[in-house]
Amino acid sequence: MQESRFLCLAVSRRDGGKCIAGIDLDSSRWIRPVDVNSHGAISNGIAIASEGSNQIRWLESLDIVCLPLGNHVGTTIQPENWELLPTTNRQAYEALRRFDLRHDMEILTGHLEGHGPLLHSYGDSISAPALGARKLDHSLSLIEPDDLYWKVEPKQKYPTELQIRADFSFDDDRYNISVTDSVWETRCIRAGKGGHRNAEIADAARPRILLVVSLGAKPLNGQHYKFVAGVLALPA
Repeated sequence: MQESRFLCLAVSRRDGGKCIAGIDLDSSRWIRPVDVNSHGAISNGIAIASEGSNQIRWLESLDIVCLPLGNHVGTTIQPENWELLPTTNRQAYEALRRFDLRHDMEILTGHLEGHGPLLHSYGDSISAPALGARKLDHSLSLIEPDDLYWKVEPKQKYPTELQIRADFSFDDDRYNISVTDSVWETRCIRAGKGGHRNAEIADAARPRILLVVSLGAKPLNGQHYKFVAGVLALPA
């Protein structure tokens, strides 16, 4: 077992629970903790102990927590995966502190990608046959988008349900990618159907937006789709 001082950058909705991802502060590498007993999904009940108290709350983006990790379980598509072990003698994982913009911002800027293509291809997916047996070196990217819009629209197969997509430019190329950050989904749905400039959705005091984009492990209709797993709203 090893302990990770884990800066959480994404808490994403997925079947069977949540997907979390972030950076190990000691090694400066991307980590995607997974539950090997539930096909990778982290239970919706995962919680951490709030800093300086005995209160329990949900894990959030920009939390820095102590996570016990087991074996490296990375795949050819998602090399960042590590087994998340259960807590021992505690009700929850230990919260160390929250992200501090003054002291921690260089961690984020050090991981920002500035050049495309985004996650190995242009567009919202990669063809599974095109990947073949290729071993990817990363399936998580942190970017600062340009000309960002949030689109709220009915799902094609389930028109009574809404989906959120981020439409943005990155390195002069346009992307339109599904959003699975549950907090941001709720915020966008409240704005109603249609396209919304980021200024209409984001907190005016936190206009700088960074996106954590992840590549799905399993293909759907022959495509590995990208999704916005984390939305980080920071002061400018």
